[in-house]
Amino acid sequence: MLALEHLIISSHEDFNDWSTLIVGFNEDKQFVIILEYINDDNPRLNRTTHAYLDKEEAFVLAQKLHVPLTNLPEHFFKKFTSDDFCYPAEVEQVFSDILHYIVAHQVSYHIR
Repeated sequence: MLALEHLIISSHEDFNDWSTLIVGFNEDKQFVIILEYINDDNPRLNRTTHAYLDKEEAFVLAQKLHVPLTNLPEHFFKKFTSDDFCYPAEVEQVFSDILHYIVAHQVSYHIR
């Protein structure tokens, strides 16, 4: 569970494969973007990808976006959320869009 967690987008969980994308802060005060893919038919395909911004990088990004650091998850929610029906590939595209957005603001992240 992340602090100040926001669900950005999720595909329909009633299907055999689905994805979710959330943002928030972990216990180390890093800003985290988490992409999770679940395939009920083939669990070997399940994966979770974490993109981390160290607390210093998150602070720089917040400054560049002119938002308080604690509003960073809400900023991403407002910018990238969608209520539209979507497929897992579309959730993965939003994850990619978020990473490009971060890089466009000249802030670094790392993937685990």
